[in-house]
Amino acid sequence: MLRSLIILLVPILTSGPAIAGPAGREKAGLVPPAGPTAGGPVGELQVVTGRKGAALRARFMGLVPAGSYDLHGNDGKMFLGSFTANRAGKGGFRRLLRAGEAPDIGWYSGRGLVLTAQGGGPALLIGVFPGDRTTLGDPPPGDPDPWPPPPPPPPPDPGPDPKPETRLAGVDGDGPFTVASAVVSLPAAPQGLAPNSSVVYWPGTAGGLTGTTGKYSPVVLIHGFSLRASNYVEYGRKLASWGFVVLVGDHQDPLFGADHEKEIRTALGYVDWLVAQDADSGSRFFGRLATDRFGIFGHSLGGGVSIVTATRAASGGRIKACAGIAPAALAGPGGAISADTSTGLWPPMLVLTGSEDSIVTPATSKSTWYAPGPKPKMFLRIDGHCHTNYSDSVLFAIDYNPSTCVSSEEQRKKTRLYLVSWFLHHLYGDTRVRDYVDGSYAAEDPAVEERFADV
Repeated sequence: MLRSLIILLVPILTSGPAIAGPAGREKAGLVPPAGPTAGGPVGELQVVTGRKGAALRARFMGLVPAGSYDLHGNDGKMFLGSFTANRAGKGGFRRLLRAGEAPDIGWYSGRGLVLTAQGGGPALLIGVFPGDRTTLGDPPPGDPDPWPPPPPPPPPDPGPDPKPETRLAGVDGDGPFTVASAVVSLPAAPQGLAPNSSVVYWPGTAGGLTGTTGKYSPVVLIHGFSLRASNYVEYGRKLASWGFVVLVGDHQDPLFGADHEKEIRTALGYVDWLVAQDADSGSRFFGRLATDRFGIFGHSLGGGVSIVTATRAASGGRIKACAGIAPAALAGPGGAISADTSTGLWPPMLVLTGSEDSIVTPATSKSTWYAPGPKPKMFLRIDGHCHTNYSDSVLFAIDYNPSTCVSSEEQRKKTRLYLVSWFLHHLYGDTRVRDYVDGSYAAEDPAVEERFADV
């Protein structure tokens, strides 16, 4: 028994022609698949037909309060309606069957029905549409579904697109590549300085570069005055782990009568050697170096040499990014040596300085190199950085004061954050490090005392 469930339907008039069918009122009950139980869900359908049309009314009780349900055919060809139960577990719907929505009321009659939760699931109630198909007749073959199932609900709005990554984590540490290295003997550059044993680092193994195709940007590192390649092992390895082939040059700096033009020619020789390696079929780097996308940087004297080298016509415009770490002013027999602004080859430049540097003051680096350079460029003065702590190790850290300077490890890590990002962005176009190279991260970095970014 349907617990006194009574379905009343007030005939609804329509302006269109009525669906054909016998006049009268038909009822059908819906019960759980296992049979009705006291207090369990039940339902009833009622169809009223008349001269003006046919109408369906459905009522249910004993459902989960606020649950949403679908009533449809068990053959997948008929969808009748959806509803949401009220707080008492009751609900239903009514529907007018108009001409044009079905070929004949007999199309519905006697078809099996299923009540399920919206979204699918097991049958909660089963029954048949009121009427007897055997007396009302079947529709012609191929009749369309009069009420096809509604389209699935749209996916939830994911909200605004996620902000692209612009502060890649871990840039100051190891990158994704394994690293190999080798000591190499380079020929002396024309009118350059006598070479020592330089070191080259690359992403890969002793057998060669990672992968069989693709080109890696070369980066040249110029050491500080009277230092050696062995003082910059960490820079070589870290940069190589981020996908660069790094040549850490090693040459004899004269103690007296320094001619920094020779330093520049030596640096150009390092660039030429890497270009030759790319063209040498016997080289582990054969055909794998992006010789049109060089980077160059250096420390102290090497910093000034790197910037000038990048602007020289002899570089062939190959250098696309440069950096000076506490870059010193240069001089030769004819006086001060400046970057060559006439070539139009000054690439994006990063100048890093330290607040505690008493050997090459931040003001010197700023006025000598940053100020005359075109954009894009960035200048940073970082709190607690001294001159000698940029290298891995030195015999005498002459300007290091533990009460005012950070440790060498902390200083090199902060330097790598900006240095590696500069080369990733300007040599590989890596947008994941954009905030580190456009000054926005430095503006929030408590270690940065002074920042100028013209990008």
